[in-house]
Amino acid sequence: MNTKILSSFLLMVLFSLGCQKDKTGTNVDVRTVNVEYFAADSIVCTGEVINMDGVKILAMGFCWSTSPGPTLTSSVKNAEVGIGQFKCTIKNLGFGVKYYFKAYVKTETGTLFGEEKSITTNLTPPIVSTIIVKNINEINVVCEALVVSNGGLPVEEKGFCWNTTGDPTVSDSKIVSDQTQNSYSNIIQGLSPGTKYYLKSFAKNSMGVSYSKELSFTTLKISYNNSIQYGTLTDIEGNVYKTVQIGHQTWMADNLKTTRLNDGTQIPEVKSHSVWRTLKSPAFCWYNNDTTSKFAYGALYNWYVVETEKLCPDGWHVPTEDDFVAFRHQANNGPYYYAHKIMEPGFEHWKENNLGVTNSTGFTALPGGMRDIGDKYVSNDGFYSRNEVGRWWSSTEYAEVYAIEVVLIYDAHPLLGDGLKKESGNSVRCVKDGPMVPSILTLGVTDITTNSAKVESIITDAGTSAVIEKGVVWSYEMFSTLDKNRYAPSTQSSGNFYITNLTGLEPNSLYFARGYAKNGTGINYSKIEVEVQTEQVFMPIAFNDNLTYENVSDIDGNVYKTIKIGNKTWMAENLRTTKLRNGEKIEFLATKNEWNNTNKTGFGFIPADEKMRSIYGHLYNGYAAINPNICPGGWHVPTTAEYNELMNFLGGEDEAGGKLREKGNAHWIIPSTQANNSSGFSAIPAGNIYEGNYYGFGRFYRTWSRSFWGGTSTSRIECLYMDYNDKKPFIYNYPMISAISIRCVKD
Repeated sequence: MNTKILSSFLLMVLFSLGCQKDKTGTNVDVRTVNVEYFAADSIVCTGEVINMDGVKILAMGFCWSTSPGPTLTSSVKNAEVGIGQFKCTIKNLGFGVKYYFKAYVKTETGTLFGEEKSITTNLTPPIVSTIIVKNINEINVVCEALVVSNGGLPVEEKGFCWNTTGDPTVSDSKIVSDQTQNSYSNIIQGLSPGTKYYLKSFAKNSMGVSYSKELSFTTLKISYNNSIQYGTLTDIEGNVYKTVQIGHQTWMADNLKTTRLNDGTQIPEVKSHSVWRTLKSPAFCWYNNDTTSKFAYGALYNWYVVETEKLCPDGWHVPTEDDFVAFRHQANNGPYYYAHKIMEPGFEHWKENNLGVTNSTGFTALPGGMRDIGDKYVSNDGFYSRNEVGRWWSSTEYAEVYAIEVVLIYDAHPLLGDGLKKESGNSVRCVKDGPMVPSILTLGVTDITTNSAKVESIITDAGTSAVIEKGVVWSYEMFSTLDKNRYAPSTQSSGNFYITNLTGLEPNSLYFARGYAKNGTGINYSKIEVEVQTEQVFMPIAFNDNLTYENVSDIDGNVYKTIKIGNKTWMAENLRTTKLRNGEKIEFLATKNEWNNTNKTGFGFIPADEKMRSIYGHLYNGYAAINPNICPGGWHVPTTAEYNELMNFLGGEDEAGGKLREKGNAHWIIPSTQANNSSGFSAIPAGNIYEGNYYGFGRFYRTWSRSFWGGTSTSRIECLYMDYNDKKPFIYNYPMISAISIRCVKD
């Protein structure tokens, strides 16, 4: 009898442990239904709430621990409150670990737990994260990954694998990391340029190998001109370069990479900026001291390596300044027009290129940057401007401490630099030894008239064969060539010094002229050209005969044509009064001291001939521009807003210039094909006086506004500006002590 009573009591205790009641005695049942795997480190727990009997549930879910009897002080995952079955997914558990789980329900009066269930997680292969790919170049890439979990076992190996077909495994190309931390990175080297690769990170333990998601990337490539047949050249280290024929010259189409001279001598690699900037012996470096620069950009050399005359492969040499000049002419049209023909197209290496790049020569210029020796870039070991600027040494010295370089900027045209300190680091392109064209210099111009001039030149080196023709080429544009511009052969049959007669020139015009010489190898031009400014003759302003002009007079009795443009009436001539409209004389300024030290209304003039001044007008300082009495009654000096309104009415800056400017070159030194003076404004260039010196007669049209620069300056005033070689007008600013033209507009 006692045994039966004891058994009944034990059953009641066991039931109470599996299905407790809240303290009020109301029946609320909670069950732990199941625990099962969801993923390697995740478990799905199923619970059930039954027989709520009107009790308010505050929270419910699962608790767990690695020892029996978990409670709410252990790990907890809440579920949405409700009756019936509920699930919780518990993630980031350990591997090979036994866990104990209980469902729970929390009410206002207490917490109830379901029965306890346990499960042991499996040991698995590691879990490795999706990788990061960066610093992609032609042959290398940097990859980063993270081992998220070791799967419960030590990681035996981790790294990256790749191929060119997809879904790479460790049976394909791979690199193993020797880094001990969970995050790791590697540089994958020896890739092929312009190739698409598929990449995964991997990690391995005794349970197996796991992989990240697959990523793909494409290596960069140098964009040569595929329509050109390139040659090849190998240096002493086995580096292979493309070569290209440009005119009579053969050039490397890659930047030099060698670290040895052609006699096998090792060139010292200098990484320290403090050492580099004072070194006066041969040295090289890689940009940012990073060898991955080698493939595309080559090395940077100081000029003392060039000076050895052993840097290029046998049969090749670092180009002289004359070699670069000849290259420029063969690339066509001089330094202002050939950048697009020598630059690599695209943006893989150049930051930008907006010049319609074609690389038609095949030269394939690349922006290797430079190593500067100044203080500005000390924090970067002197390295700057890669992807923006290409700089190449010539072998020509410039004074004692400088050498000539060629500079090509991503948004500009290439020019020969005046010189760079020999300690600086530049790229190098080699040119093949061979027959040479003549070298020539233009010395000066004499006997200029309204329609003729004489240009003096000298042949400094005939090249490798006799000179068969010499002379001068000229045009309105700089750096003329025989095939596009006017030229005159010299009639002198002997001697290196010769004089060429230029005839048929236009009065008041600016020409650019330079000598040329031709031998059996080819033609070359002087790297120096001279300006030929023909003499002035009096010619009236070329107003627009198709428009109707009116007139206005100033207090001196000068009569000006006026023209209506939009809703405003403008003077069509430059002001030339010597008095304010209240009768007060304007101070005449003649000397530099007078111009630079006055704060009074002042004027001056340049043409000595009164008839010429009637065309170009006078030049007034900024104090005159802001004087309310400078213009005739009912007229005023325009504001910047009025100039902008004028330009906008005429189509904006891109179109307004030609519509404002006098047609032809009666007064402009170079005629503009865009100039039609359709507005009737008839702008002519009287030049300007700056710091007491006169500039720009026939070249610059500048006319004051009465608006201070930026609205706040008290020393500079804004003006309308047009240049002889730019069709666009724009708003500029000028010091008040300077002098330019004035055009008045009607009130």
